[in-house]
Amino acid sequence: MTSLYLDPLAQRVRKNGGSVYPNSPELLLLIDVKSEADTTYQQLKSVLTNYSDMLTTFTEQGIRTNAVTIIISGNRPIDLASHEIKRFAAIDGRANDLERNPPLPLIPLVSDIWTKFSRWNGKGQMPEADRSRLTDLVRRAHEQKRKVRLWAAPDTTESWKLQETLGIDLINTDKLAEFARFSAARQN
Repeated sequence: MTSLYLDPLAQRVRKNGGSVYPNSPELLLLIDVKSEADTTYQQLKSVLTNYSDMLTTFTEQGIRTNAVTIIISGNRPIDLASHEIKRFAAIDGRANDLERNPPLPLIPLVSDIWTKFSRWNGKGQMPEADRSRLTDLVRRAHEQKRKVRLWAAPDTTESWKLQETLGIDLINTDKLAEFARFSAARQN
């Protein structure tokens, strides 16, 4: 992880005077834990400490944004992380976390599977009931100042446009070049 991600990011942050890209917002790095959550998090914590000068800090008082913001997804050490005074990683929440409104510095992002809200395949019109469920998810998350990400969404231009319209903050895609062209065209 250090040689593939953290070391190159640290070099870029130094080169660009405190950001991954010149004049850009922070870079969000999701770490998808597939092993046991607590043990993996303990090891991850000691690694992240070495990169603290470029990492966003999460405390009970709030979030101090820096060049790289780390969010742990997959097997999430929610209980362990919630008892820490200061962290260099936050937790990727799920839609049901919105019911209990956890502290924002613990769960600043809510991610869930697309099919929990819609069976729409990215072609034609989305059923109104599906649109309503997604709109409600985004509204509830944004009311709590959290960002929204859905995985396994249709990977089509129509889907990306709809997600943008609905206010979904982070769009998952496996079609990076196509999405980059889509995004660039939308900014012009």
